[in-house]
Amino acid sequence: MQIKWDHLDILVEDWDKTVDFYHQLFGFVEGRHIPGGHKNCLYTADHSQALIHLTTLESKASNLAHPDNPLQIQATPVSQNKNTGAVNDIAWVVESADFDLLLNKLDALKVEYRISRKQLRKMWFFDPNGVKFEIADKS
Repeated sequence: MQIKWDHLDILVEDWDKTVDFYHQLFGFVEGRHIPGGHKNCLYTADHSQALIHLTTLESKASNLAHPDNPLQIQATPVSQNKNTGAVNDIAWVVESADFDLLLNKLDALKVEYRISRKQLRKMWFFDPNGVKFEIADKS
């Protein structure tokens, strides 16, 4: 079985702060998942892939209020109108130069982070919505 990561959906509290954070740190740009729809995704800088979908509490509540909406599918019947839960962390691997670049950007953004003291370099930090990232140095 070969699996390719498609996207991650983050429930956001502050839309503008979230978009700004991901743009400054990773170069992601805001875009539309559905042509003509509202902006709800963060794409790679070259617009080749929407890596992160953004959902507000208001839009989630609106979707849950309309169970016939084909875009709002619950995992199981008992999950109807329930919180979808939390993601413990998102883990990515980057080249050494990009690892150092991200450290510099986190410092510039005044984002607190922790670095592993083990041989494999890793860092952990939180986005504006409390989503934890784990970034490892590929080398």
